[in-house]
Amino acid sequence: MGVKQPVVQDKLRMAKLLKKNSLTKASHPKTVSYNRENLQEMTKKFSMLYLKPINGCQSKNIIRITSNPQSGFTAITGKRKQILPTEEELYQQLNHWIKQKKYIIQQGIHSITPSGDPFDIRAHVLKVAKKWIVCGVAGRIAPPEGIVTSYRHGGTSTRLNHLFETLKYDQKSDQKVRKKIKKLVLTIAKVVNDRYPAKKEFAIDLGLDQDKNIWIYEVNYMKPAINTFRKADPKIYRRILKLRKRAIKYNTKTKAKSA
Repeated sequence: MGVKQPVVQDKLRMAKLLKKNSLTKASHPKTVSYNRENLQEMTKKFSMLYLKPINGCQSKNIIRITSNPQSGFTAITGKRKQILPTEEELYQQLNHWIKQKKYIIQQGIHSITPSGDPFDIRAHVLKVAKKWIVCGVAGRIAPPEGIVTSYRHGGTSTRLNHLFETLKYDQKSDQKVRKKIKKLVLTIAKVVNDRYPAKKEFAIDLGLDQDKNIWIYEVNYMKPAINTFRKADPKIYRRILKLRKRAIKYNTKTKAKSA
């Protein structure tokens, strides 16, 4: 009887796992646990940071920090916004919001539309009959003044080609970025699946900076949601449901044969 593998428990563990592959390592923002020393180091290195609950989901309780040499720091979470002139005041405010919960600090990526709204890219990957398939990819855009893209926070979902039109990509850039996304998400799926074989479906969130570099935001593995696609592209939504059924059917047959 084999040893049961533990699941990926937190974002910090996922970040460490993704460092084991050269492509995923290069594409992952610097991520560290939240404490005073790491906060000081990260605010010196990066002008924008995101603080996330280590086991959080659905973009809940995320905090964005931006720094400005003249005004100090701006911290935003939900509808709350604080201007904090010093690092000490920033640290005290964050502790007030976090309330001793475990958080990570992540390098902020300037993944923004020409109008200044943050956006990300959701890719859904599924393993069917020993083969990884990119079921669909869509864009998500945060509302004006928003810091996250999820629907529950006022974000909107859109087809990838519409997002790229908003970013003013020509056909060559469109195709090049699509190929990079596909290669990256398939690599992510294989890296995580190699360590945790039971994980065979992922919803992967990506950032895309102004130099067209792709960054890994999140790897969602616990019942990955597909509402993004139902709103952005119902055809992709139906395709995911169809492929899920195929995967279940194949897994059921495989288990029956090995019984």
